[in-house]
Amino acid sequence: MCEGERRPKRLARIGLLCTAIYIVLLFGGLPLLASLGIVELLPGSPLKLNEVGDFLAGAFGPLALFWVVLGFFQQGEELQNSVDALNLQAKEMRASVEQQKAMLEVTRSGIEHEKLKLEEERVRIEEAAKPIFSISFRMPEQPDPKGTFRSPAFRLKAFVTLHQFHLHNAGGAASSLSVVLRTETQEVAQFEIGAIATGATSIEDFRGDTYEGRNLFATITYTFGNGIRERQEFHASSGFGNNIVFKMSKIGETQRIPHRP
Repeated sequence: MCEGERRPKRLARIGLLCTAIYIVLLFGGLPLLASLGIVELLPGSPLKLNEVGDFLAGAFGPLALFWVVLGFFQQGEELQNSVDALNLQAKEMRASVEQQKAMLEVTRSGIEHEKLKLEEERVRIEEAAKPIFSISFRMPEQPDPKGTFRSPAFRLKAFVTLHQFHLHNAGGAASSLSVVLRTETQEVAQFEIGAIATGATSIEDFRGDTYEGRNLFATITYTFGNGIRERQEFHASSGFGNNIVFKMSKIGETQRIPHRP
């Protein structure tokens, strides 16, 4: 039982004790007052009704006023207890709300952590599944008799010959693979390779000049993993010239191709 609940009961006990003392003093003190001549008692003479009423009103009026005042204080104590109880409930409610907020924040942090882990795992799997391409060209040492001829511009080292395009994949498997080979001004060749496995090399033949002194570009488009579509760009700056073999270097970042609806 808390202090606030004990106060009204303590006031009630004080009221009863004071009432008992008052009654004892009232009825026990009348003979004493009469013997001292302060109160005149007339034995044998009955009191009239109005005199009885006046006597009771005078005797118990202070007691009634005392209980009114005591009840006022007791009611104030009860009201204060109610206010304290409401404040306690409000405090507990605020504490509960703060606890729920803290739990929600912990849950949210856990979810964000799991999302981050899943995203890291997805990126890791995706990176592991990505194909890694390298491109090289080879010009056969013995020209193809049917496919090779010298043009009137031979003095400019412009002649048509057979070339081999080598695409090697050192990464994950890819499908729907296509290659477009071009110079700065025109398309040189286009290959629809389709699928290429890990560690495989695709070789495609095409005819053209030496492309000496010109930029060559290769655009590779492919699908890998869970239907992810990407594009890579490669570049070589000098063409074959007198080289039997030359390689192309990747330029820029790999581009993700959005899915079409």
